[in-house]
Amino acid sequence: MCYFMGVNEWHRKFARELARKFSLKVIALPHLDQYVAFDENGYADEMPYDVSPADFIKLVKNARYICTDSFHGTMFSLIYGKDFFTFRRFSGKWTLSTNPRIDSIAGKLNIQSRIVSEADTPEAMLSRDYDAQAVQERLQDFRASSLEFLKHSLEA
Repeated sequence: MCYFMGVNEWHRKFARELARKFSLKVIALPHLDQYVAFDENGYADEMPYDVSPADFIKLVKNARYICTDSFHGTMFSLIYGKDFFTFRRFSGKWTLSTNPRIDSIAGKLNIQSRIVSEADTPEAMLSRDYDAQAVQERLQDFRASSLEFLKHSLEA
C-alpha cells in the first residue's frame, strides 16, 4: 500500500520495485495533497479514490508492506505492526517540511532503519536490521508515557 502525500517519483518507483520483487500488487491512494501526474503512469495496480477512514484502516491492516511519506502513514504502520518504509517528503531546505515529526518519532522508537533515502533499493532496505517486537515494546512505553503526560497536564 502506498500513502504518499508528496510528488516524488522515486518514492513510487521504489514501491513498484518492491512489489515486483515479491509479486505483489501496488495499491495507492492517488493525488492526496495535489495532482501527481506520475500517479497516472501505471505505477499502481489499484488506485481507489473514495477511501473512507474505515477503508484506509483496512488497507493498512491488509498490506504486506506500506510505503509512505506521511507521519500518520508511519504511525498507522507502527500501530498495526506492519512492515513499512518511510520517505522524507521534503528536501531539508523546505521551510514547511513535516520531516522533523518523522525524524522525531524515528529517534524515539529507534526506527531510523525504516527511513528510505533516494540511493536505497528495496533489497538494501530489507537487509537492514529491524526488530519489530522491540519497536512494539518501545511504542507501548511511548504510548504509556504520553498518556501519563496528558493525565498530569489535565490534572494541573
